[in-house]
Amino acid sequence: MKNQLVKIVNESGLEKPKAQVLLEKFTNYFENAPDKQKLIEFADNILCNTAIPVVKSDEAKQITEKAKQMFQDIVDFVKEETEKL
Repeated sequence: MKNQLVKIVNESGLEKPKAQVLLEKFTNYFENAPDKQKLIEFADNILCNTAIPVVKSDEAKQITEKAKQMFQDIVDFVKEETEKL
């Protein structure tokens, strides 16, 4: 990915100092972008692909509600940590 970014910046016609700043600031971002996207998709799929059963008893409803909250906590954690990459 870095080679592609270098090529784009070189072909942009930017002055060397500005081009260097762009490379320094964005190289790490573009190198991590594929992992970031995978993690975001992973987080989104946790809730979408988890079938929570419909239950009748109050005790079972409490369990499913707690489980949904725990899944949401996982999604929030993954998204928050992904932003730090």
